[in-house]
Amino acid sequence: MMWLFDRCFFRFWLGFGIGGDYPLSATIMSEYANKKTRGAFIAAVFAMQGFGILTGATLSIILSAIFMHYLPRPPFDVDPVRSTPDQADYVWRIIFALGAVPAALTFHYRMKMPETARYTALVAHNNKRAAIDMARVLQVDLTGIVDVNPMLHRGKKLVSWLASCTSL
Repeated sequence: MMWLFDRCFFRFWLGFGIGGDYPLSATIMSEYANKKTRGAFIAAVFAMQGFGILTGATLSIILSAIFMHYLPRPPFDVDPVRSTPDQADYVWRIIFALGAVPAALTFHYRMKMPETARYTALVAHNNKRAAIDMARVLQVDLTGIVDVNPMLHRGKKLVSWLASCTSL
């Protein structure tokens, strides 16, 4: 009975994490994207949910077919006891472990992702960091374009520049 509790407990936290990740992904995309491509980026974020479900189901079918090919057994109606090989327990464990790979990659890249420039400039009041982060995201050199002195006009110059970048 403990196995049922374990699966329910971890499945709950998996759903909790995914439930928080989808809106967060859309928010991050809307903050990084400009007006012209914002809708397409947000649509792509939510389209990845369907792609992930399709990929997970496809990998499950492929892995089950591989196990059935290498471990042939009689059909269930012929012999109910011998129809399931002992190694069948490994199939769901492997599928579950493969599902952790995208989650681990998402966690890794989220930890490396800089805070959005809007948040850094307007809330954290760190204009220099905001300019550096925005330059990295846009892959542009800001030398001579933006004065990143945090005391200059209390960041108004940087905020107006950030607004112009997102309206391109």
